[in-house]
Amino acid sequence: MRFFPKLGERTVRLRIGGGRELEVRKLSVGDYDRFNAFIREVEQDCAADDLALTARTALMERGGRRLCEVLEPYFPQELRDDLFRLGYAGLIELGMYMAFGSDSEPEGTGHDGPGSKKN
Repeated sequence: MRFFPKLGERTVRLRIGGGRELEVRKLSVGDYDRFNAFIREVEQDCAADDLALTARTALMERGGRRLCEVLEPYFPQELRDDLFRLGYAGLIELGMYMAFGSDSEPEGTGHDGPGSKKN
């Protein structure tokens, strides 16, 4: 019989700077669907060949704000307003980590994470 320990995981740990760690709930399936829909929407909107760089930037900024709306309830109040500072790509990385977890933490947390390179 195979075991699936990730099914029992309900939280993920994040390093948030200053040597502090934070344990947050994993992203729910419904919130992941919303999160992923926002990403797809931004990708589709930015796909137009004739779209100016400033327009793409505005679409990604608006998309980042929408991603923040999904992630904010998982964080304590003092960190919610700071999520937007991660930028669009950082918010995607954070949301994916919160949805699926990992054997290690996201890149930039002091551990090996998605996208990190090992020598």
